[in-house]
Amino acid sequence: MWMLVIKLLLNPNNLLSKASNAVTGQITNDPYMREIAISSVSGHGTARGMAKLYGILANGGKLGNKQFLSQETIKSLTDPKMIGESLNYGGKIKMGRGLYYSKNPMDEDVYGHPGYGGQMAFGDPIHNIGMAYLTNDLSAFGYGNDPKFLALQKEFYNCLSKIEKSKTSLGTQFDMLSAS
Repeated sequence: MWMLVIKLLLNPNNLLSKASNAVTGQITNDPYMREIAISSVSGHGTARGMAKLYGILANGGKLGNKQFLSQETIKSLTDPKMIGESLNYGGKIKMGRGLYYSKNPMDEDVYGHPGYGGQMAFGDPIHNIGMAYLTNDLSAFGYGNDPKFLALQKEFYNCLSKIEKSKTSLGTQFDMLSAS
């Protein structure tokens, strides 16, 4: 894995290097450039907003009792449309409409989108949650593989697992009290 990353980063002729060199902080922070609606590069938001958006997707288009997206729309967005080798990513990928599939630390499918400089946001339909990792700096990682993101994601799922276990254990304790 690391050899692939190093190979991609050191090769000035690959698509990743060419694309990364074309986008500078001066361009990405220019207010006029941020107003241009280019779906693949001009997503600007907060970590809370991105996590909420992916949480809505992971919950079948719902937030609380309000339905924002139909099941048909959710299916259209989240069904894989392409599985194959990627010139950009340097390996096999699975994609939906604007969503990339990856695995969480428990080896379950999640879908989301990595961002320039190490940002990452995704929805987890198994656990009905959204998570976003946005930074104020740019890293060399851009495919959901930033070590800082991966460490945070791992701890996030460790906490989630503990919460789920405590709910199960509380339910079992309640059942035992009810039976006695």
